[in-house]
Amino acid sequence: MKQRFTSLLLVMVALLLSACSTVNTRIQSNQSAFNAVSPEQQTLIRSGKIALGFNKPMVQMALGQPDRISVRADSSGLTEIWTYSKFTSSSLYIDDFSLMRPYPH
Repeated sequence: MKQRFTSLLLVMVALLLSACSTVNTRIQSNQSAFNAVSPEQQTLIRSGKIALGFNKPMVQMALGQPDRISVRADSSGLTEIWTYSKFTSSSLYIDDFSLMRPYPH
């Protein structure tokens, strides 16, 4: 019984780990977009960091999918807000597919 439980636990852990995306797997799945950015931007992406001016694919390669995406409407139009709660309690302000600045709550 204990061996069966251990085997089941190992299978569950393996499935969980294989479902997690890493920076390297995200880069591999977006290799052409990664190759198109500057060496400095590549270094940031590999480190899981972002900078102003990063577009959506660059942010997704560095940080993965956001935990939440919301849309805000104001007089200037629609703004997409990405929230990565696993890193900080702040959100990212995405305007015209580029990271502009952290979005204040």
